[in-house]
Amino acid sequence: MQHDPFVFELLVSLSRDVDINASDEEGFTVLHRLSATFEKRTRFGNTFSALPFKGDQDKDKDYLGRTVAAIQALGANIEQLRNSAASRAQKAQRGWDFPSRTPLMIAFLTPSTPVMKELLKLGASVHTENEKRETALHYFPDDKLPCIEGVRLLVNHGANVNHRNLSGAAPILKAAQFGLLDVLDFLLSEGADIDERQSSQALVTGGSNIFAFLAWEDPTWRFDTDCEVLKVLEAHLFTCVDHEKKKRVLERGSDLGETLLHRFASKAMPRCVEGLIRNGAPVNALYYKYIREREGDHYIQESWYETPFDAAVKTGEWRVKYMTEERRWPRSEYKDLERRDKEVIESIKRAGGKPAPTEVVRSRFDIDSSMSNGQ
Repeated sequence: MQHDPFVFELLVSLSRDVDINASDEEGFTVLHRLSATFEKRTRFGNTFSALPFKGDQDKDKDYLGRTVAAIQALGANIEQLRNSAASRAQKAQRGWDFPSRTPLMIAFLTPSTPVMKELLKLGASVHTENEKRETALHYFPDDKLPCIEGVRLLVNHGANVNHRNLSGAAPILKAAQFGLLDVLDFLLSEGADIDERQSSQALVTGGSNIFAFLAWEDPTWRFDTDCEVLKVLEAHLFTCVDHEKKKRVLERGSDLGETLLHRFASKAMPRCVEGLIRNGAPVNALYYKYIREREGDHYIQESWYETPFDAAVKTGEWRVKYMTEERRWPRSEYKDLERRDKEVIESIKRAGGKPAPTEVVRSRFDIDSSMSNGQ
């Protein structure tokens, strides 16, 4: 197993001169490889887990500590960034390249909390940046439980929750995009900005606030997401003492004007919609929308505006279409979803919400200039 200290301790005892910082063809050193996934594949491509072969957990913890200590004694650079010549050589073929990462970044991404603890114990820095100016806190794993454990560990060791990468994004933005509510809640409690937004370079979601990415429609007969997201909104947005910032988050939408109320109304989340309205979300904000089709050497664009009321109505209309044409849901489930749509619409109507004017503007753009004429 990769946490067996025998070879490394033997090299230390023999005082052998070894290049412990040498990297393999993928740019990984032995410290990077400590976090190798336990998901393996047979020669036929079948996936299996190596975890049953690890043995006793306490013994493995001891082995891991001894392994890391021996590697460090051999002169390992604990902050060494992964540097793959093979990866760079392939960049021309695939159009992108993997960013460099330290062993701590890899341990968090894998995820491997025990390896993170050992690396931090030996002095690994939570502030080391790669060429994208990203620190370990930018590399959230997919697995939610070890993710929150790793985040707490990094922050407790001094990680800056508001550190921005080259794109200007703080870690909380990725947490929101991944739907990691526990992580987002924790980062906000540790001082992350409630008005963190997506870069304006994003074509559709540019300028969107972090809370906009939490709008996910619940399955039928369940309200888990609606209730959990409302708790986060109540804890960090609705109770924000900076009234100007709170107002900005509620009223300022994406680059095209999509506000939080637009987003949550379109996902049939009645509890969040009610909460937003109670806290002053504009019920008639205008969201600029357009469709563009190519005709010869130019584009024809049709544009219009939508209010949160329109967003909720269109969700309901879309649901009717799928129910009648594809019967995506059983009748009882459809009725439950339809009830949610009506709840959202009624909430917006009671607050004075109205549909936007139905005027559609037709425009013509040359191919070369269309990208610079976003609206």
